[in-house]
Amino acid sequence: MKKLLSMLLAAVMVLGLVACGSQTQAPAQTQAQETTVGNTEAPTLETKAAEELKAEAEAVKDYSGRKLSLMMSIGGGGNWWQPVADRMMELYPGLEVEVVFDSTAADMFRTQYLAGEAPDAFMINTGAIPNYESIEQGIVQPVDYVLNLPTLDGSSTLGEYLDMDVFTNGAYDGHYYVMHEFQYLDGFWYDAAFFREKNLTVPTDWNSFLKLCDECKALGIKVMGYTGVEAPEYAVNYWFVPMLASVDYDAYVKYCNLDSTVFDSDAMKNVMEKMKYLRDNELMSQYTIGSGTSEAQISFINHDFAIYPCGSWLEAEMADAWTEGWELTYLPYTFGDIDDKDHKFMGVGGQSSRITSTTSDNLDLVGEFYRVLYCDDEAIKGEVSTHGNVMLIPGFAEKFGDLVDASVKTASASSEKMRKITFVAGSWYPDMRKEVGNAINAYYNGDIDEDAFVKRLRDKMDTIRNDSTVTKYNFKG
Repeated sequence: MKKLLSMLLAAVMVLGLVACGSQTQAPAQTQAQETTVGNTEAPTLETKAAEELKAEAEAVKDYSGRKLSLMMSIGGGGNWWQPVADRMMELYPGLEVEVVFDSTAADMFRTQYLAGEAPDAFMINTGAIPNYESIEQGIVQPVDYVLNLPTLDGSSTLGEYLDMDVFTNGAYDGHYYVMHEFQYLDGFWYDAAFFREKNLTVPTDWNSFLKLCDECKALGIKVMGYTGVEAPEYAVNYWFVPMLASVDYDAYVKYCNLDSTVFDSDAMKNVMEKMKYLRDNELMSQYTIGSGTSEAQISFINHDFAIYPCGSWLEAEMADAWTEGWELTYLPYTFGDIDDKDHKFMGVGGQSSRITSTTSDNLDLVGEFYRVLYCDDEAIKGEVSTHGNVMLIPGFAEKFGDLVDASVKTASASSEKMRKITFVAGSWYPDMRKEVGNAINAYYNGDIDEDAFVKRLRDKMDTIRNDSTVTKYNFKG
């Protein structure tokens, strides 16, 4: 516990240093050391007899006088926990459910955890509190017991009811640690109405993308912008990584396994040529690199550039900003050379929550919260009406599909034309993701050239691979 507390305190101190512009980096090591290998194998969940499930589901529960404490970061999906909390208090009179919804939730959580006053469960951006770091540092506890609980109607366990494939992200040492609540679809977005009005090409391969570049130059707008300094995942998860996979999937597998020979590959040279074309022809928005997320997205809405990498929360996040006639639409293209499904990758991610390791007295309340979240129709309607995305539960399309944002439906339709990709290595090695994001920013700011960009990434990957304190994982592709 002493080590855990020192890690959390260090995290708070690091945030202060970054805010002051100070950064440190571990020296590169020249030879590999022994490392801990992370076990991401999923556990086997319980199976229960129908009679046992039914009895467990129908058991009378009295939660009066008790309180469940939850915390959520302000983000793209809005506060979709509040409708669940409200519904839970309706179902269990006398129970209090508090949802703290705040932009500083990560800092609040760290402070409260150190003081022994952390919420029972939390939904905080994984860029601020990465999943696997929180697991390895003992900040969170397994959610296996939740998945072994019955659905509200007692027809199955939650583990049998949910799509467990996505739960492999967050599986560690024979346990599940993350609850995946709904699915985000990541990639590029554009205004279909604007493209029709200006007769712009919707790219399907590199040649048609070059045509769009020429059309945007003639219009006096940039072809692309991305959220830069504030959130590295926009450039990395939603553009750079899918672009590498689109050029050569084997190169992407090497990248995820910290194999720095990927930087000598033809695939990486192809990626750099594409990035260089955008820079040399001044097709990338300089404004968005240094702006915040909201500012970048307002610039997108204003048609300062044509395409924007983001997740399917975008429509809900900017709900009050869309101008009349805007048609936010998913673009099934990720900078591959040819128009082929095997060269187009849609990012698939889940919005995930975790149970705090110090929670003990309220484990039954946390479990009940998730049962209501996944199984109660009224709660689900409230959630989906807030975040506007797809929940991975049976019969969702038939019962709740009409509540999904229109732009999300375009992404779902595009999914048939693309391969799926879940960038778990971004969770395994968050420092690598940050460095790639920073290098992309530096490249488009003109601070470094192609050789320096590749060297910077190679050095960082080698440092992480040779660092014995960093758990390594095997990505099988």
